[in-house]
Amino acid sequence: MKKNILRFNHPRTLAAGLIEEIERTGIRTVSFDVFDTLIHRRAHPNAVVWAVARWLRDRLNSQGLPIVVDSLDARNRAYSQLIAQKAEQGLDLDVSLDELVLPWVRECVGRNFEGDILLAEQLAMIECEYEQASTFCNPDFLNLVRKLKDRGIRLIYTSDMYLGARYVDRILDSCGYKGVFDAAYVSGDFALLKRSGRLFDAVLEREGLKANCLIHVGDSFVSDGERPAERGIIAFVHEFKQMVRRNLRMEYDYQRMKVDPSWMGVVAAQYAEAALGEAGSPEEGYGRRVLGPVFASFVHRLAERCKEERIERVYFVAREGYLLRQLFEQIAPAIFGDHSKKPKTYYLGISRLTTFLASTKNFSLREITAAFNNTPHYSIKTLLAPLKLEESFLFSLAQRCGINDIDAALPPFFKEWSPFHRLLEDVQLNIEIRRRSSSVFELLQRYLEQQGFFKDSRVALVDVGWSGQIQDNLYKAIKERPDCPQIFGVYLGTTLTAHWRKTPSNWMEWTHADYSHMGWFGRSAFDFVQGLEAVVRSPHGTTIGYVDTGQFVEPTYKAETDSSRQKEAKDDPMIALFQKGMHEFSIHYAQAAKMFGFTATDTMPYARMMLNRMVRFPSSEEAGWFLKINNVSDLGSSDVFSLGQQHAVSVLRPKAMLRELRQSFWRYGVAAIGRGKVSQCLYSALISIYTIPKKQQSLCEGILFNAPAPASAARIGIGEAFDAQESLLDSIEASHKTCVEIGRKQARILSLHTATSPLRLKEALLIHLTYRLVRIGCLFSGRHIPYSDALSVKGFIMRASRGYEFIRRSVHYIRNCI
Repeated sequence: MKKNILRFNHPRTLAAGLIEEIERTGIRTVSFDVFDTLIHRRAHPNAVVWAVARWLRDRLNSQGLPIVVDSLDARNRAYSQLIAQKAEQGLDLDVSLDELVLPWVRECVGRNFEGDILLAEQLAMIECEYEQASTFCNPDFLNLVRKLKDRGIRLIYTSDMYLGARYVDRILDSCGYKGVFDAAYVSGDFALLKRSGRLFDAVLEREGLKANCLIHVGDSFVSDGERPAERGIIAFVHEFKQMVRRNLRMEYDYQRMKVDPSWMGVVAAQYAEAALGEAGSPEEGYGRRVLGPVFASFVHRLAERCKEERIERVYFVAREGYLLRQLFEQIAPAIFGDHSKKPKTYYLGISRLTTFLASTKNFSLREITAAFNNTPHYSIKTLLAPLKLEESFLFSLAQRCGINDIDAALPPFFKEWSPFHRLLEDVQLNIEIRRRSSSVFELLQRYLEQQGFFKDSRVALVDVGWSGQIQDNLYKAIKERPDCPQIFGVYLGTTLTAHWRKTPSNWMEWTHADYSHMGWFGRSAFDFVQGLEAVVRSPHGTTIGYVDTGQFVEPTYKAETDSSRQKEAKDDPMIALFQKGMHEFSIHYAQAAKMFGFTATDTMPYARMMLNRMVRFPSSEEAGWFLKINNVSDLGSSDVFSLGQQHAVSVLRPKAMLRELRQSFWRYGVAAIGRGKVSQCLYSALISIYTIPKKQQSLCEGILFNAPAPASAARIGIGEAFDAQESLLDSIEASHKTCVEIGRKQARILSLHTATSPLRLKEALLIHLTYRLVRIGCLFSGRHIPYSDALSVKGFIMRASRGYEFIRRSVHYIRNCI
């Protein structure tokens, strides 16, 4: 028997051995196992069954039918009853899905009922749909069966599977095997199993073959090795250890998610892992593995809040909003049920500059603060940069006010400086401010009317974060209108300034991070706001104004010929690759959310871990990507800043190191260049401790409003908004595709399967160790002590150890054999 079993540690070596065996023996029929051989799952098979049972429970509840037995327990009961009948008939213990679904439905309700047959048919279709969505092919076996097909070899598949050939055929077709197999033998159809050996007897009988004229290929040493070999069939068994470990980790995920919903983030990340053979750039893998969980959970929570608050229009602020809108379109149907129920979405061409101008009537403390927050250099020129005044006007203004140089830095006491007071009170300046503000204000209002902004009593405004300046400017510009809606701002993170600005009618809230909360993982967002904004940036310039075309008002964007935009555009190909990875993640995330019914609250702890991983624990390569990104000030000026130095600074030069850390927009990235993991851990802990406020400093000083205003009555009899966005969105999409093509030509290509795995144990341990060091450092330095708002490291330890459980099982099996 052992001579008939050939074992291989990889599908490629098996393929070479199989072709050699066919050439040597002249065998013309080959049988293949299906699951874990031809195809693999994105989740444990029991998790898929759990998801189907959940669908049945929800459907019965929606129809008002009583559930007497839990839907999963009802399935197990119905299955047990059916296999008992098979045993009485002398058959093996298996049934087909078509046989199972009707008894399952009736067992759940406790009786027959009107429509039970139709519901059973729908249940079978749902299980097949979920299986199709959750499987992908093994490219090595796909190539093998195609080669064998070209040689004229008869191909069959033999599977221990309750679904039946009717459904297995559809799953294989969706994985690229359409038209490959000549016959199918599935245990559910025959009530005969491979693991008993009787299904192989049926195969030989129906195929009219002698045992030594058939080769069978599979992954189970017992079912695909010993049982066929006992009958004289040549058995090829592959032991793809990478996938064996993966299956065991998915088994742990399934057991954990049933008792701990917060583990759903890991389940979603595993589900979104790239398929075997899927190739792409490292940047795509990074976008899918690290950035995907962060922004998918953000958009997921946004969709939930829209559903909770009954918001029917969602406006995504340019430029970050383009990608966020696309992710929302992918994920929202899983929350709302289908596309028809989700809110309408708009890409809104507004910016800090245009809303600043529209809301400015004169230069008060608010305008001064906003202008100077945009630049490190305080001068008359930078102060008035948002107004885009001609230099001749500025020179004349300075001369009238007694200021010699418009580029010279203002004195430290400029707020009490009489020339500065004369400037703010200058009649001509204030006339010019009102003129420019009025022009932008009128065009902005018409643009918002076109986009249906005033048609509902409540709208959502979406941006990455942080202080809500655009929303606050917008609200101040339009709040006097009688049809001004309540603006419901949703942000990935908010600072104290956002809390100071928000009112019940101009509400702002956060999903991942808030400065007044000490969750250590979420607070990492504030240490790299430029990076989080950059990765979702669309490939066009910032909004600088509006133009009346005669038919409608369109936003105008900074020209591609502008020097600052040209520098910024150099980063677009790399950013497009990040975004492509995020797109792929969100597609699978949406399917997982549909199947498993998890909420954003369930996936948020894992998302915060990946946010922390992005900001505080980048690899040297990842740090290099971000540090070369150009950051452009967009409030009137065109200053371009790099995010940091791209080469390592020796620890033997501490002064140079500290200087670089202080100057960089991203200290963790600078510390990661050329550092080992231990050094990175220590640097990250020290930087994190330094950025945490002292205990004497209040975390929530000045916050006044803690709840949004209740929704007002719905507005009736209002027509649809005029949609002038299609050409713009098509143009952005075309630019994005071009950037992806350019980025791929510039990047190296690798296998994405291993590059998109969920957070690994060594990463989790490094993060956890740093977190503990930070808590100790804050305790001794008199700072606020952060808490964990992410997953426990224990889960990752258990998950990793489960991945090596196959070793224990193998030892146990060998002992039993001895």
